[in-house]
Amino acid sequence: MLRLWQLEEQGQLVWRASLEEPGKEERNNFASIYELLDFLEQQTNQTGNYTFRHHVVEKNENEDTSIEIKITVKSPKDVRKQEK
Repeated sequence: MLRLWQLEEQGQLVWRASLEEPGKEERNNFASIYELLDFLEQQTNQTGNYTFRHHVVEKNENEDTSIEIKITVKSPKDVRKQEK
């Protein structure tokens, strides 16, 4: 389960995240979205040299703030197919 929320620190709103596997007591906490993305990239690369790309866009509309995260993970096999 992925949780995202914002906190105010020194007058700035910052994103926080936590990642938890349902049914387990283990939770990973992240001080920023980029720490979360680094963790996901490390987990992906443990299983075999995947290509991991991300793009983060924060949008502020009126008093609401949203974040859009696009993550693309490609296996070495997928990368070779695209090169042909």
